[in-house]
Amino acid sequence: KKELTVALLMEAYSHLKTAEELKEEGNGEFRKAKWQSAAAKYWAALRKKGLNRELTVKLLVNLAMCLVKLERWEEAVEAATGAIDGAATKKASLAKALVSRARAYRSSPHRGQAGVELAMTDLLRASQLEPKDKVIAAEIKETATRLASTNDDEATPTTTTTTTTT
Repeated sequence: KKELTVALLMEAYSHLKTAEELKEEGNGEFRKAKWQSAAAKYWAALRKKGLNRELTVKLLVNLAMCLVKLERWEEAVEAATGAIDGAATKKASLAKALVSRARAYRSSPHRGQAGVELAMTDLLRASQLEPKDKVIAAEIKETATRLASTNDDEATPTTTTTTTTT
């Protein structure tokens, strides 16, 4: 319900603002940890006509980061993938988008082990783009730990019974 209220409020005045103004307002909300409000501003900016590719990529990266914070994993994957598809020439934007998508992949309960593996693939690609980035290195370490623990869990026999439906 809160999401809808924020989105409706955004619609009420977003036509008066430029996409760049909305992005800056979203950045301000992000710095205050107001993820929902920031996401609404990025969404409103993305709905503007005639956005250039660079601004679109930045908005999608920022939106993906908000969606990760909001634990809306699949939407975060979609936003980050859109940014990755558009960021072919901007190394920093591409690396940020890859990290955001990796976080969403790794955290999504729907993706399980495959999500952790996809996260590692994205993080290794980001590391190639930004080899000295400490955030990427930390994400790789965390993801490697998750991979190792899931591999250990799979190797350990359990007595759990699983039920499948047809």
